[in-house]
Amino acid sequence: MQGHCITCSVLVVSIAILLAGINFHPTIEDTSKQGSREFHSNEMKLISDLRRKLNSDAPEREFQNIERLYRTDNAIRLGTTEEALREENLAKNRYTDVIPYDHSRVKLQSNDSEEVSDYINASFIQGEDNHYIAAQGPLPETSADFWKMIWDEDVNVLVMLTKINENGRVKCHRYYPEKLDGDNVFQFGDLRVQLLSQSEDQHASTVTRTYLLTHTITDEERTVTHYQYLGWPDHGVPKSTKGIRGLIDTMESHVTESGTNGPILVHCSAGIGRTGAFITIHVHIQRMKKYVTSGAQFDSNIYNTVKRLRQQRAGMVQQPEQYRFCYEAILEGLKELVETSSDKHPSQVV
Repeated sequence: MQGHCITCSVLVVSIAILLAGINFHPTIEDTSKQGSREFHSNEMKLISDLRRKLNSDAPEREFQNIERLYRTDNAIRLGTTEEALREENLAKNRYTDVIPYDHSRVKLQSNDSEEVSDYINASFIQGEDNHYIAAQGPLPETSADFWKMIWDEDVNVLVMLTKINENGRVKCHRYYPEKLDGDNVFQFGDLRVQLLSQSEDQHASTVTRTYLLTHTITDEERTVTHYQYLGWPDHGVPKSTKGIRGLIDTMESHVTESGTNGPILVHCSAGIGRTGAFITIHVHIQRMKKYVTSGAQFDSNIYNTVKRLRQQRAGMVQQPEQYRFCYEAILEGLKELVETSSDKHPSQVV
């Protein structure tokens, strides 16, 4: 009888220990919630850090430091620009002080029998998940080369960040057809450019065009999607970041659906100010999305990103206002991602 009581006591103690273990060890769901709370806590810290910088002159100080590094006579030597300064190529540069480095310039392809220049004012840019071509707005005499570059490099997505005319000055030659009825086909050497569709979202200040690009010698056909954003003034910034962020979302959806692997071609007038800011914003939005979806480390260091862009094309992100705009767009993009995540998992948000 006494032994039976001892056995019962041991059993009771064992059950108590088991229950204690259940009570004090988190379930998978609890662990998930804890990880989610930590996840959102990290996001809120990033938001707080970005806000703190925007509420100070930190963006302007960072920009001025970049200017000192890359624009003075004592600047870091990043490469030569011999090809851009050849006499036969000078007229192909829209601005005499905006030219590509030799090491990162895009070279036009040619047949062995052709003796033509391979020069165009455009640079390869390595981003996060995508690579880009940053280019000047075409001139009348370089429009054929521009479309040849699109064909050579298998470009399927083109982002135009300028109007043809701004403040009474020509910023870019109209290198593309824009009328569906009548004059909807342009011919550039062996390439025929035909406008298939065009739509305008006035609220988003964006015109979307689809072109059929045909090589008339081989009859090979490709489709090019052309996004023109009209809300970004030269040497200035849009009134809101919403339009640019919306354009990036639309562009990314198209890239994913089409499965294109070619570079994204981005141009404004000079191909450095608005173009550099757009690429900077896109790079950081891609990092954000990877952070939210996979927990990858989010590098929000805009300073390092712009420095890296300037190592590939001089002058990228041209104005302090554009540099600050990058901060604003990245902050608003992160806030939007947090809100979207919160809507999906409201019980996991602290």
